[in-house]
Amino acid sequence: MPKDTLHVSGVTYTSAQDGYFEKRKLKRSAGIWGLWGLAVAAVVSGDFSGWNFGIGFAGFGGMLIAFALDGRDEPQA
Repeated sequence: MPKDTLHVSGVTYTSAQDGYFEKRKLKRSAGIWGLWGLAVAAVVSGDFSGWNFGIGFAGFGGMLIAFALDGRDEPQA
């Protein structure tokens, strides 16, 4: 069976055979532990990214002051 081809701006496009895309579908692989790991990684990387931005903006002393103010316990009612 001859393949259909299309030439556009120096690029040659060839039509895929029957069943080509069915063999190359994405497979579901993320389970509960994989999703949990992705969530933990997103939180940890976001924290480090925020710390790096803060140190670049305020410097080490500014981050130390911010940590001291933010790290206080709330007063008991």
